[in-house]
Parts: sequence; C-alpha cells; structure tokens
Amino acid sequence: MQMLTAESIKYTEDFIFKRLGLQHDYEKFSFNGMNVDFRYCSDSDIRYKENRINILKNEFANESCFLEKTDLIIDWLKADQIFPGYKIDTPLKRIPIIFWGDASDRKSFASIVGKSLQINIDLIASIFYMISRYEEYNSRLIDDYSRFSYHEMLAVKNDFIDLPVVDIYIELFRRIIEIFFEIEVKNNNTYEVIISSDIDEVFLYHPFSKGIKTIIKDALYYRFSNLFSDSRKIFQSYLYDDFYSGIEILCNLSKLYSIKTNFNFMASNRSKMDDGYSIKSIQMGKIFERLEQDNFEIGFHPSYYTLNNPELYKMEKNLLQSSVNQRIISGRQHFLRVNTPASWIMWEENGMKLDSSYGFSEILGFRCGTSFPYQVFDIRTNKKLDLIEQPLIIMDGALRRNSDLSNAREVLLSYKKITQFVKGQLTILWHNRSFSRHWKDWGLFFIDVLRDII
Repeated sequence: MQMLTAESIKYTEDFIFKRLGLQHDYEKFSFNGMNVDFRYCSDSDIRYKENRINILKNEFANESCFLEKTDLIIDWLKADQIFPGYKIDTPLKRIPIIFWGDASDRKSFASIVGKSLQINIDLIASIFYMISRYEEYNSRLIDDYSRFSYHEMLAVKNDFIDLPVVDIYIELFRRIIEIFFEIEVKNNNTYEVIISSDIDEVFLYHPFSKGIKTIIKDALYYRFSNLFSDSRKIFQSYLYDDFYSGIEILCNLSKLYSIKTNFNFMASNRSKMDDGYSIKSIQMGKIFERLEQDNFEIGFHPSYYTLNNPELYKMEKNLLQSSVNQRIISGRQHFLRVNTPASWIMWEENGMKLDSSYGFSEILGFRCGTSFPYQVFDIRTNKKLDLIEQPLIIMDGALRRNSDLSNAREVLLSYKKITQFVKGQLTILWHNRSFSRHWKDWGLFFIDVLRDII
C-alpha cells in the first residue's frame, strides 16, 4: 500500500500548519500580510525564488512497496547541524532523521538556497509515518496479547522512542521560519499534564466473595502481612477499600494541582482477563454520582476481548452509557490492545470522540511521535477521521518495569523537559490500585513527584 497519497499529504500539511498556528491553503500560507509558497517537491519540481519553502521529497517513502520495508535505518544530526549559521536553542544534543529528501546533501535539517528556504528532511513522510502508525498496519509482528510488538517499532529499534520526534520537527520548523522570514510565529500551545486512570478493578474486598478470594490468595502466597488488613477491611464500607481509595487519591490530586483527570470504567463480564465488576450495583451508582458532582470525566475502558469485536464493544459501551449521567465520548482499550486502523474506526463508529490507547505497557515513550492530541487518518480508506488520539506517554507499570524508586523521578523529569520544549501534553496513566499493597511505595512516590512534573 502506498503511504503517501494526495489525501494523506494534505492531511499532514494541515496537521503541521494547525500546530504552527498559521493560515494555510494549498501550497501557500500567510502571516502578517506576507504570502509564502510552500512546496513538497521532488528533484524536478524544486524552484528557488523569494518567499518560498521547498520541502524535499523522499521517493522511496512514496513507493507502494514501502509497507514491506521493516528494517529502516535512520540518521542523526547534531544540534549545530539543524540550521547551519544560526543558533537554535534546544535541549537535544542530536536529532533523529527518519526520511531525508532525495535532493538533500544530508548535512542539515534546513538550509538557505538562493532566496528560498529548503527543508532537507522529508517532513511530510516522516510525520505521517509516525502519526498514522503506518508501520503497524497489517503487521504480523505481534506479541502474546495480539498487540503490535514494541520491539519492532522504528523508534525503539533506533533509540528515539523517548523523543516526540514529530513535535520536535514542527518546533524546529517553526523556529527556522522565524529566523528566515524575521517574524514571530506564535501559537497557543502550553505544557500540560493530563492524568487518566483505567479502573480495571474498583474494589479489592467487595463484593464479599471477592474479599474472601483476596484473603485466600494472600494466604496461599504467604502474604501474611496483608492478612490482618484483609480481615478488617472485608467487613468495612467500600469507602475504605484499598482500590477505591486510589480513586479518591487521584480526585484529590486533581483538585490540588488543577490537573485534568478522567476515569475509564469497564462494563464487561468476568473473564480471565477482565474483573467483571458490576456497574449497576448500588456502590457503583454512588461512585459515578460522586465523580459527576465534581465534574470528572467518566470514560470507557473496553474489555480485553473487544479487540476486533465491534459487537461486544458496542454492547459494553451502551451498558456503561446507561449507567451514568454524562455522555461517554473518551477512553482507552484494556491492555492497550489496538489494531491500526481498525480500532480507530470501531471507536468512531460508536460515537467516541477521543481514544488514548496508543502507548506501550512495557516501555515509556512517544508511540505516535507526538505528545499532542490529533485527528487520526485511516490509511485503508485514505481519509481523515473525526476521532482524536491522545497519545499515552507514561504508564505506571512501564515506569516501574524500567526504573526503580531511586531514579524514577529523574526519568519523569526528563519527559517533562522534552515535552515542555515542544509545549506538549504529558499524558499519564496511573491506575487506582497503584497506591496500595505492593504498589504502596510507588503510590507515595507518585503523590510526591507530581508537583515537580506539572
């Protein structure tokens, strides 16, 4: 399948200029009364004239056979090679280049040729490759949960998964435009932290039968330190339940720091992979009412088996919708099980406005190459969808898997630094159950570190 078409090129150009905050029309944009030609061009189309930007095309990325290429090797540019002769402040020592323009000398991100500004990387192909998740389409490289294997991702293989490469490209492009045209390109983007919590389990001890199972498991696995707490809490109100307490902690943190926070609930039957809590219980009704009174967004957390199962997805979503007093428009897939672009289509067809499933449970980083929410593109039908993807950057389990309490703060601060540079959104998934039992120390860490990363 050909990656770049007239539709996907226009989609990507619109994506870039919207982020820049510039008025854009076909092959032109304007600011302060100045009209600038903007051309995505192959070798034969390059023209050097005043008020023109040439973005060089990579013909390989436009080939129909490109989908079969899985071993791309990228280049790196040093920071002083971004725009030779001009200083651009950046926290980065080097920049990954996904696709060079064929006519470029591969020595700089941008250069001045004659009276024109030349972008030497294929900005269109590089950005579209990342945000469309083109490399995941029809991929046979899947893990044990039928998910695209993070090991096979270009950004992982080439060690730039920790960089919002799309955002970096656009931010560098913005600063280069400012230098070349001697103007200021303003946008309204500001750094922001967004927290979401997938409620895989609402309670540890409720209903009573689940509390008994918790006690039995603790005994079987010799977790004797938990047994005394178990024997008390099984008879207490759900308000004192360890997992429910995690919801209250997140609510309080949201209020304390004025952080946008949403809670994604399930509506599935019980299975090996799903807790199957009843959202029609009296306790759940009170929880939904409590969240809605404080204006928290309630989202949808489709069960494990909704992957490629639109009927089950619809049934669960409708059940959740019937249980709350706000419209369900956002959420995240359980286990981050997605199929590109089929999952996006399924979400849109069920009236959803925003998905936040595109991250990894094993590693931290920028799966889509961006920290910003954006409209997705269906490469099967070659059109832009209305659905917004809010990329997931930090997941509690991935943080714990790849760091320890002695260096986790430094890891999070590094993600804050690069996301601040591009004025993006640092989206964090912290489960309600990640404040108690064997997660207790990590829960205390999150409470403490949050004030440093907002």
